[in-house]
Amino acid sequence: MSIIKQLKNIFIILILPVFFLSCKDDSEIDKVNKVIEDFYIYFNQKDLDKIKEISTHKLDMYFEFVFSIGDNLVQIDSIEIIDTKIEATKAVVNVKTIDIYDNVMIYNWHLIKVKDKWKINELNGHKDEKVLNKEDIEYSKKDNPPKDTNVNLKQTK
Repeated sequence: MSIIKQLKNIFIILILPVFFLSCKDDSEIDKVNKVIEDFYIYFNQKDLDKIKEISTHKLDMYFEFVFSIGDNLVQIDSIEIIDTKIEATKAVVNVKTIDIYDNVMIYNWHLIKVKDKWKINELNGHKDEKVLNKEDIEYSKKDNPPKDTNVNLKQTK
């Protein structure tokens, strides 16, 4: 067998498994991301039963509490999955959401794999730091002058 043929076989033996592993990782990432996307669909539909299908019992009670608030839940207008990391049977997904009032939140979803299905196990959220533009700053100065100015807000006659 020629050296080129041997190198070709070695290359195939080394590269092929890496290719299949990367495909598996992409497939798992797609599965994890689908759970998160489905959550927001079910949330907007106020379908607690469907949410319970994709979450652990630990989170079911939390979602029951959230849905007990009633019709005052704010609809989510859009989501952006920032990144997804998977290690064995645990996954973390960072998601940026924008609700119908343009409020931006960042959520860190923690999922676990239970019987070959990904389930939401924990979540943390915080308000996104919104950068003020020049117009926002000028608007806020109208009602809130700088503290070092001497402005009498009460008109005396």
